[in-house]
Amino acid sequence: MKAMICLVSRQAMPNVIPILMYKPQLVYLLMTEEERRCGYHLKNLFCKKNIEVKKIRGISAYNELTINDTIKNILTELRCDDLTLNITGGTKLMAIGAYEIFRQNKLPIIYCNTEQREIVHLLPDRKVEPIKIKVTIEDYLLAYGYSIEDEKDKSLNATYNPLFTFICSDNEKLNEYTNFANKVRSRFNDNLNSTINSETKIFKLQKTTRGYFLTVPSANINLKFPDKRFILGDWLEYYSGFQLSKKYDGEYKIGVKIISDNSVKNEIDLLLLKDYKLYLFSCKSSKAQNDALFELDSLRSLAGGTFGKALVILSDNRRAKDLDFYKARARDLNVVLIDSVEKLNEFEL
Repeated sequence: MKAMICLVSRQAMPNVIPILMYKPQLVYLLMTEEERRCGYHLKNLFCKKNIEVKKIRGISAYNELTINDTIKNILTELRCDDLTLNITGGTKLMAIGAYEIFRQNKLPIIYCNTEQREIVHLLPDRKVEPIKIKVTIEDYLLAYGYSIEDEKDKSLNATYNPLFTFICSDNEKLNEYTNFANKVRSRFNDNLNSTINSETKIFKLQKTTRGYFLTVPSANINLKFPDKRFILGDWLEYYSGFQLSKKYDGEYKIGVKIISDNSVKNEIDLLLLKDYKLYLFSCKSSKAQNDALFELDSLRSLAGGTFGKALVILSDNRRAKDLDFYKARARDLNVVLIDSVEKLNEFEL
């Protein structure tokens, strides 16, 4: 495929997927002034993939004649018939105008259906083709103007697997570990050479000058941590990643620090990319506040796009100051609330 025309919109994936799948040599991004930043983000991604990009601004969102003239100019400039239209984005009038010119010139038109994970070929012959392309979390974020500045080492899950396998084997162990983690948080201080036990002494934390040691004597589990971060909260991010990675083969990242093209920084506890949708998780082992819901909802919109999903995982349902109000606020913001790690075991995206 030599060239493809994309109608730019704020939902980036229907523009990204066909380009990465068919790898045209040249991409024309047709955008209104309102969507010029979206076009800028797409250009950055495509150029990184060594695809030439031409941005065409000034398209009227509500006058199909402007897009007619623009496409006619492209056809004259390109001087070939190897041009495909991705009609997925833009406004309805933009799509109608573009469709008509391509129909008249008997050129191919496609539609990207991300919900059903398929490319619909509308012209010259109608057919459906399954999407066969790997989109990474880095690609996804870049399409919305974000890049990854730092992330936690998820390979550590191999170290934590024995503990996580043990505590998720039944809810009693999981409950005891959750209570133990809360106890450690409430009693934690910098005094060394001390020990904290869980209720039935299944779990034991020792603080020494050599580090922090978490042991499960009955299961022969011995873990050493150089600092207190895992004990005080990181465990929930890693445990959530452990559980989700068992269920889904999508890419995931833990403790991700992202930065926008305007140098605005944010941190997300857990990211999962599944079926071309980005899931943003906030993991709360400490008290959950309503402000965090608003922040997560805003970030879901900015970095996840129209179909991005926001979820909050509480270590237990005591982590919210007023759980009923917190649940109601989450519903209003369309944020999925998983109010205990027990429910994470049965949760389905």
